[in-house]
Amino acid sequence: MSSEQVLIDLRNLEGGEQCTLKGVLPPATLSLDPSETKQFSVIEYKLEVQIVGESLLVRADIRGEQKNPCRICNKLVVSLIEVIQVNEVMPLDDIKGYKVDLTTLIRNLFLMEAFDVVECNSGSCIERSEVENFLKRKRLSSSPFDSLT
Repeated sequence: MSSEQVLIDLRNLEGGEQCTLKGVLPPATLSLDPSETKQFSVIEYKLEVQIVGESLLVRADIRGEQKNPCRICNKLVVSLIEVIQVNEVMPLDDIKGYKVDLTTLIRNLFLMEAFDVVECNSGSCIERSEVENFLKRKRLSSSPFDSLT
């Protein structure tokens, strides 16, 4: 894990004030395998943090890009990942001390929106028909082991 942290001091929020944090995090903060980390750009974030009652309210705007191969033609596809005005509530009883690291919150919100499988041309890869034709071809037998018996 990277040493990058997004820290907020709760003592600055005791009067009901709202605090805004803006910045960027490198993909290394996602705690992924290095080969997986390469598919992400830097993560831009804007967090509005406020104490409401007995909870810490965090409104998050997060943006970044992900590069994945198209599932059909294997060309690299760049996808935008956006998390807009998502509210997260953290009970103050669960927070130890006065400083809260919001890096894990940013990581989790960002990765929940990440794409596992993508297809170029907005889901209409031009090579799809070629792949579908290949899959429709009849096989000599339904099982490759039928000829062994």
